[in-house]
Amino acid sequence: MEKTKILIVGAGMSGLSACLKLIETGNTDFKLIEASDRIGGRINTISFDKSYIEMGAQWIHGTKKNPIFELSKSLNLLDDKKIVEGSVHYASQDGTQLNEDFVEKIFDKIENIFDNLEDLIENELEDDCEENIGSLLDDAFIKILKRLKTNENINIEVLKSIYKSRCNEEKVDTACEDLRRLSALGWNEYEYFDGEQYTRLKYGYLKLLEYFFAQIPAKNVLFNHLVTNIDWSESPLKISCINQSNKDKIELACDFVINTCSIGYLKNYHYKLFSPNLPLEKIKAIENLGFGLVNKLFVCFDKPLFNKNYEGLKILWRDDIEFNLDCDKKWNMEVNYFLKVKK
Repeated sequence: MEKTKILIVGAGMSGLSACLKLIETGNTDFKLIEASDRIGGRINTISFDKSYIEMGAQWIHGTKKNPIFELSKSLNLLDDKKIVEGSVHYASQDGTQLNEDFVEKIFDKIENIFDNLEDLIENELEDDCEENIGSLLDDAFIKILKRLKTNENINIEVLKSIYKSRCNEEKVDTACEDLRRLSALGWNEYEYFDGEQYTRLKYGYLKLLEYFFAQIPAKNVLFNHLVTNIDWSESPLKISCINQSNKDKIELACDFVINTCSIGYLKNYHYKLFSPNLPLEKIKAIENLGFGLVNKLFVCFDKPLFNKNYEGLKILWRDDIEFNLDCDKKWNMEVNYFLKVKK
């Protein structure tokens, strides 16, 4: 049985960063084990049409005191092209195009609701309340509806579709499928890096991870090995793996494990992964912490759908217009944007 001092599970950003921290302290007695055949985890840059697309993480959010931004800048990986927002087509699901000025005016009113959430939560909610973000937003939007209902020229269904679209944006930002499951008390705990929020890397995010990976000795890495069990009942710990290439079962021994699996993976497999089971407080944290889904769809067309002055299409889903899709889950109602991919 092969023995190592520290075993790191997962070769995503967290796993690679853990390796570098160990190397910085002079500790090279570790093994990095990854179930797939690549580094990156949810960072996945792939070649596409003489350029690249990001199947996972895409932006560096924040440029002030952000270590990822500073490192990328020092390595000359930042894309110098400024992101200039062009106009966006707004249309309902039947293809009816809506007036941009009107839609953006309503978006601004709705954005004020989101801007005021921090103060509302800080000053008006009790520390032990169980309020959720969805309810707070709905209550504030109803007040806007009541004010605008008196205007006969405004279609209420259009207003509701604009509000729904802004809520869909928030679902993307928070990876939350239902804003009524998003804790209001936790809203103000999230910390942002200041500065530009959408900085790209000119060669893709993978280039940054390749810089990390190049500093890790090849003998310290195992690809295509799925960890099936971590037995921490005694020391040394026993790690059971399956070689994905030939299905051979192997065992490793170590003194410490650094597990960087996503919370989604742990939700599905923590009972099988750890022997004995994790402490109850850890299990409760894993099972109670939300983990939503954010997907991207890349679609190729033979010719551009929009002229050069338009960045894309924003769909405003109206409840009064029928739209049929032959599947059980109406995921299409959550599709918010079609945006042009920049080369």
